[in-house]
Amino acid sequence: VSRTRDTSTCVSLDWWPAEKCDYGSCPWTNSSLLTADLSDPLLGSAIAALAPLHLRVGGSLADQVSFALSREDGCPPFAVDVTRRIGFTGGCLRLSRWLEVLSFCERLGCGVLFSVNALRGRTRDECQPAALPAVCSRASPRFSVLGNELAGDAGIEAHLSAAEYARDLLSLRREVDALWPTKPPLLLAPDTAFDAEWAKLFLSQLRAASKEGGGGGGGGGGDGDGGRLPLDILSHHIYPLGAGDGRQMAASPRRRAGGASRDCSPPRAAAAGGSLARPEEARLGGAYNSGQRGVTDGFVSSFWFNDLLGALARHGHAFGCRQAILGGHYALLDLRRRQPAPDFYSLLLWRRLM
Repeated sequence: VSRTRDTSTCVSLDWWPAEKCDYGSCPWTNSSLLTADLSDPLLGSAIAALAPLHLRVGGSLADQVSFALSREDGCPPFAVDVTRRIGFTGGCLRLSRWLEVLSFCERLGCGVLFSVNALRGRTRDECQPAALPAVCSRASPRFSVLGNELAGDAGIEAHLSAAEYARDLLSLRREVDALWPTKPPLLLAPDTAFDAEWAKLFLSQLRAASKEGGGGGGGGGGDGDGGRLPLDILSHHIYPLGAGDGRQMAASPRRRAGGASRDCSPPRAAAAGGSLARPEEARLGGAYNSGQRGVTDGFVSSFWFNDLLGALARHGHAFGCRQAILGGHYALLDLRRRQPAPDFYSLLLWRRLM
């Protein structure tokens, strides 16, 4: 039916600070890229057991993070901001912490997927008072990049058009190829909830922009005419259980199992419609807004997760990234209780058997 790769296993490490709360629960203490204890032996053992794997570093806050190269550079922390849809402002990654993450993965056998800030330098257009701020995010920065959940109507902090996103991706491809003339990093996009019409238009626009701009290299495959496109992997997000407040999950067991094929099959069809056939990556969270205690961190979650792992492979995905290794109520590890979630063992079995 399908073949998996050695790199098909993937877990996420998100940005959310301890102040991230959903439905009265705040499950992100010491669980983020900035605050997690990378020397914790349970975390190290878990990553080593799943290796080789990818560690997806990023999430919803990726598009407002700044980067500090030295101790002298200002590095503002995340701060609660109820006026923003995402709920926070600020956020900063120091070079020293980034090197710790790279050293962690080099030691334990994980590659790194990094979500790049795509809104830095952008400005918001004027919009009607009744409109969500996200609808009004438009700009022409010096260059812009991939980001997290910014595409089309499914965007959170911005609703970028297919043409705009294609131009941004081509700009990023050129920057990456200039920095890494040999063996450049792979580029994944659009990393958002799947929208078939937007995806088809995006792939069409990307092909056109690539031809007009002289194409893009990278490690990706070719398009229908044998040329090379700047996109290596088509990525999307899957949260089939809905929101983590539980109002629908308990009453709808069909949402926990048997529906994975519907979530996994559309991207391949869209890729074919856009004259593009390439691997796909999915970010898997079960329920968004941090999941739900007793469901996405419990035994019952495995009925959904096992089904989805098989469906991803069957529908040609290169790999899926589980949201998350730490934090929220969908974490594979609870470092406070010193206990893996049942889904950790599902992923470990997938690693060993498949």
